Amino acid sequence: MPLIKNRVLIATLWSFLQRTGSLIIGFIANMVLARLLDPEDFGCIAIILVFTTFADILINSGLNGALIQKKNVTKQDVSTVFTFNLSISIILFIIFFFAAPSISRFVGIPNLDIYLRVESIALLIRAFYCIQAAFLSKSLKFKNLAKYNILSSAISVTVAIVMAYLGCGVWSLVAKNVVLQLSLCLLYRHASKVPYRLGFSKESFKELFSFGWFVAMTAFLDVLYSNLTSFLVGKRYSVKDLGYYNQAYSLQQIPVYSLSMVVTNVLFPFMSKMQDDSSRVLYNTRRVFKVSSLFVFPLMVYLIFFAKPVIVFIFSSKWEPSAVYFQILCFGGMVNALIHICRNVLKSIGETKSLFLSQIVITSTAIAGMLFFLRFELKWIVIWVSACSYINWIVIGIITGKKIGYRIFLQLKDITVNIVFSLIAGVLSYLLFGNMTSNVIVVTLVSAIFFAVVYFLLHFILKTDSFKTLLSSVKN
Repeated sequence: MPLIKNRVLIATLWSFLQRTGSLIIGFIANMVLARLLDPEDFGCIAIILVFTTFADILINSGLNGALIQKKNVTKQDVSTVFTFNLSISIILFIIFFFAAPSISRFVGIPNLDIYLRVESIALLIRAFYCIQAAFLSKSLKFKNLAKYNILSSAISVTVAIVMAYLGCGVWSLVAKNVVLQLSLCLLYRHASKVPYRLGFSKESFKELFSFGWFVAMTAFLDVLYSNLTSFLVGKRYSVKDLGYYNQAYSLQQIPVYSLSMVVTNVLFPFMSKMQDDSSRVLYNTRRVFKVSSLFVFPLMVYLIFFAKPVIVFIFSSKWEPSAVYFQILCFGGMVNALIHICRNVLKSIGETKSLFLSQIVITSTAIAGMLFFLRFELKWIVIWVSACSYINWIVIGIITGKKIGYRIFLQLKDITVNIVFSLIAGVLSYLLFGNMTSNVIVVTLVSAIFFAVVYFLLHFILKTDSFKTLLSSVKN
């Protein structure tokens, strides 16, 4: 047991370094690119990603997750997954190549067909390294994952910034994605010498697909809703409006995914190893809930109160219209980390069918509401997107509670103190610094420091359970 705890602690540390490094690189790159490019450029790449993200889900198809979850993986399993992924990627590349002109005419964006064809190259590249990434994760080798992800991110954003400075526009964003996938492919294949070849086994595919199909369909439905939102915003309103929305959404996702994925990247492979011990699964899930919300909630609350200066500070004043969207999305972002934790718990214990059925309910509700709100201004679409996060958490939280005994009211109890302290710190910070008219950099930095001091001081003085859980994890 001490050995397992030590491995998980080290894996979590490296996962944290990976996400932090990628966050810093991506954050700086976004600041620079937002100043060099126009909202229309970001709106164009958002439309392209609608299609390539769907394709990426189909290529992955959940089979890579099945390799992680399965206890004894055979060479036949690996070859089957590789052959399936490569076949799907080739088919999708051909479809996008020939359908690109029609898509460009439908959305009314010049040259989108060329952008989409080049962007689709990333799909082919991904098929050649996703198995290596799965095995590195399965063996908790997050040190390798951290180094390669950070290096690849640095290379790709450097290329993008240079191209944007030279006036390449959308091409700089397309190149960023393709170069990232190429760098990851070269590094992962060098690090993980997983033996496989072209080959397909019906028995192996059937076994892996029984797990992977539900995971893939769950991810597909999730991506369907988020990408359908981007597509309809660009079609119903304008590419510029989509640029504002997409930039606000992307910025909101950075802290949510960076903090939650640090935990869940380790949580899935680790809990897959203890899937037969329900008491350990429950114990570790509660600890993850407490520690994740300890950081996610205050960050989201701060961004809600100081959305405008943060947007201007990061992207410049030309992106100020996206501040209100960012503010609304951060409210929904408070529970997104909890959703990811619940999903990974269900995956790790093999409850992928329950995960899929819950996603059907969530996606159906979300799309129905979105189609209704399209008749109003864009702000109402954003409000609905944020509200859907809470619907999602309630549904997936209830199912998780039934499967591992972690009822949603107990989940709420574990995170309530973090919500309350975040609001206290947010209100005090806004009263002191919310109406300051000085430089946005000063307002952002001073208010953030004050917020953090008040928030963690409350935890320290009152010795809250969340704070003690964090300290005990660090001491272990």
